Amino acid sequence: MMKHLALLTFLFTFALMTPSSAEAQAACFDWTCNTATGQCTFDASCSDDTPLNFRWTYGDGSPTESIWQSPLASHTYAAPTATATVTLSVGYLFIGYYDVTCLIRIRNVISPPVAFMSGTCS
Repeated sequence: MMKHLALLTFLFTFALMTPSSAEAQAACFDWTCNTATGQCTFDASCSDDTPLNFRWTYGDGSPTESIWQSPLASHTYAAPTATATVTLSVGYLFIGYYDVTCLIRIRNVISPPVAFMSGTCS
């Protein structure tokens, strides 16, 4: 009987801790790219609560990068890449992953040249 009570207590507690879809955790990131070098930095600190894992897909055919407990990442794009579709998957304990995908501008193809491009994806 005690084993069943403990299991029911755990399931009830887990149900209280798990948000509904209306309270779903957000995935978002800010980015900045050096237009001369193609070096981009990404910051997912704007994602809700405390994610355990950040998976970055940089959109240039490079392998997906998985980073535990750090919202910061960087990636260098080879020339002449001007734009890339970046996907961030943010992982939460007991909840799962939430994704956000954005087209980012890496190099300036507009005159006059701009040293850095930046933006927010949410």
